Amino acid sequence: MSILTIALIFFGTLNYLFIFWKLLREDYSSQLIFSTGFYVIFGSLAVGLMTNKLLPGFWFWGATLGFSLGVAVSTLRYKLRLFEVLEAAGIGHIFILMTIFLADSISRSSYTSLVASLIMLGLVLMFFFLKSKYKRFSWYKSGKVGFSGLITLGLFFILRASFAFQAVNVLSYIEKFKFLDFGVSILIAIAMFLSVYKLSMEGVI
Repeated sequence: MSILTIALIFFGTLNYLFIFWKLLREDYSSQLIFSTGFYVIFGSLAVGLMTNKLLPGFWFWGATLGFSLGVAVSTLRYKLRLFEVLEAAGIGHIFILMTIFLADSISRSSYTSLVASLIMLGLVLMFFFLKSKYKRFSWYKSGKVGFSGLITLGLFFILRASFAFQAVNVLSYIEKFKFLDFGVSILIAIAMFLSVYKLSMEGVI
């Protein structure tokens, strides 16, 4: 791993913590926010590396599992609101993934990794746009926090499923398991969109 790659991933991790803190600072103390953030980072890193060692190439799904465990454990331990934490952690992790793909595009001169990193940058920008507007949406009657993050994560997995279906050669995909990747990504996207619907109805019906 080159110094540039390490620097970019470190930059992405710092920005993840900043985004995580920025999105949660109005509701929780800084100590609680950073403790939760490190739970999620540790879960993603530990399970991702372990998975990649046991099942080379499956690091993305290992990291996703670790991410989910980190969110679940910290939410239960500190009695946090799930969708708020999922939103903040999810967008932060998309930013980290963006830097990983950018580093890969530089180190391997990979055009597809560059495109993937730009798509993820677009998702992060879209998230902040939605974050500033979602309470004005007449159909989202509850106005609860989580809408922007869930929509963005849903679109992320829809795009991942699309890449898998088209068998695009991108970092974190395994050719012979592309249909499994497609199916799991679609299921997660559906879960995100159903969660948006659930949030929109809370306190309304």
